[in-house]
Amino acid sequence: MIEAAGAEPHDRADWRLVEGVYRQFCRILNDHDSTYLPDTIPGFLAEALSRVSSCYPGGDVQLAHDAGRIFATVDQDALPAADPILRLYFDERLITPVPGTGGVRFTAYNPPVPQRRRATPLEASIETSRRLRDLHELQVLVRERMKCAAILGGSVGYGRYMNVCGANWGKTHPPEDDPLSLSYVPLLPGVDVAGNVTPQAGSDMDLVLVLRDYDEIDSLAEGLSHLSGVVGKDIADLRRRITAFQGQARDGPRMFSHKLPFWSEQIDPLLTPFGLIGQYILSLHIFSRADFEYLLLADLTVLPFDVEDLRRHMWDFRPDPANNRADEQRSFAGSDLRLERSFDPVDHGFQAQTAVFVIQQGRYHPGMYQNLILPQLDVRWDDFPDPLTRRIQAFRWKIVERLRGERGRSPHERLRLSMSHTRSEVFAPHVARAVDEGRII
Repeated sequence: MIEAAGAEPHDRADWRLVEGVYRQFCRILNDHDSTYLPDTIPGFLAEALSRVSSCYPGGDVQLAHDAGRIFATVDQDALPAADPILRLYFDERLITPVPGTGGVRFTAYNPPVPQRRRATPLEASIETSRRLRDLHELQVLVRERMKCAAILGGSVGYGRYMNVCGANWGKTHPPEDDPLSLSYVPLLPGVDVAGNVTPQAGSDMDLVLVLRDYDEIDSLAEGLSHLSGVVGKDIADLRRRITAFQGQARDGPRMFSHKLPFWSEQIDPLLTPFGLIGQYILSLHIFSRADFEYLLLADLTVLPFDVEDLRRHMWDFRPDPANNRADEQRSFAGSDLRLERSFDPVDHGFQAQTAVFVIQQGRYHPGMYQNLILPQLDVRWDDFPDPLTRRIQAFRWKIVERLRGERGRSPHERLRLSMSHTRSEVFAPHVARAVDEGRII
């Protein structure tokens, strides 16, 4: 990857800010007595990479190549290696134990279970780029077949270039009971990669797709069947679940959720030279336009303050019961709310009743699927003749006005939109800052 052909990275974009922040990052790592890496440094590195990415429209693979070259050049004296890309993808300096303490230097990169670890800078760059590349291909294939809208959520939205993880750490050897498993592609011979990091799945890519109605979902499956990295058996499973969904009686607003594996039985060409595995899940959340507008509260002019307790729900046809997790929500004050959630088994999945929002004791809690589009409202495309984007902007202002009203009621509390998200702890700092300063929401 580091040997990408063509012009130098600096001929495509201004990489000076990335170089400077990464040099600052490495200066701390190479001080072996240092155990403090301020979050603002990897956060600012992610922001710098996001800026550079604007110079690579549709060129996410090239961005990954160039990031590898830049990082290796900056760090060549500190980290000599036969293969600098693998050394930087698995940056062992970030997980080094502190002698005699039983702890690690930088716990964000090797935290206790069940907390998810933070990706290394090069890992986050490569894994973000891979997902955005696949999203671009999906966009082309879907838009050929229908008019719809798509909103990107999850860590690829609020944690890109910082918290998007691959599935390689802790998987340097195949399991004894399945030595040929493609889930455990061995690294190149002679590569010494730390194995004392808890294995975890690669970061999902969450995508909300809004169709004119659910009759179009078969055409969507046909488009997805042509995606690189997707295999026939997984498309067949998707089609079985679509048939089951279409045969269910409708009892109020609903949605269709599906987990589509990418690169589960193939090696991603971007990773081929290094033997890295590329498997991750595309988490699809599919709505008809009418049901999505219900999620956006299109029927409410304002979120009322004359009631202390109010909630609305919708049905989610899920592929799994989510380990019976509660319906977790959070207020602008950062306080948690956990609701019981039923999972009724049906053919090829479960029907889960999930809160769209909850107002409890006068505090607004965005539901799980409102959190999918918050905080960035990242509309990737909107092909409806009557643009859905206008409805999304109306939802935006309802949330802003609700937050303003709650601040007026509790003037001495610190209320923030970013704190109402159940994954706010893994936001890239510049995303949280932009949300709370009103530059996004």
